[in-house]
Amino acid sequence: MTSEVDLYQRKYSLLKRKCEELHQTNEKLVNRIHQVKRILKRYKCERRMLVEELDKHGDDFREAEIPPMYEVAGGCESQDIEDASGILNSSLQLSDQA
Repeated sequence: MTSEVDLYQRKYSLLKRKCEELHQTNEKLVNRIHQVKRILKRYKCERRMLVEELDKHGDDFREAEIPPMYEVAGGCESQDIEDASGILNSSLQLSDQA
């Protein structure tokens, strides 16, 4: 009887530890998502201000030729976002392993 209890207690403690690890991982992901959103918001604001300044000076930056290494093919689609989130997840897993 006590061996069954011990077995269930070990299983319980293992499951509890796994749940805590998943919770910590989830918290890290949520924090990283908020951090990335803040960074994107700041970059968008900076870009908007730069565009306004260039417009004030009459710069024709919109007509400038973009070097091939900076071109974005097709814009940002949902698949791009999924790919980016996969990269984010894999980078977080690598940082956790280190």
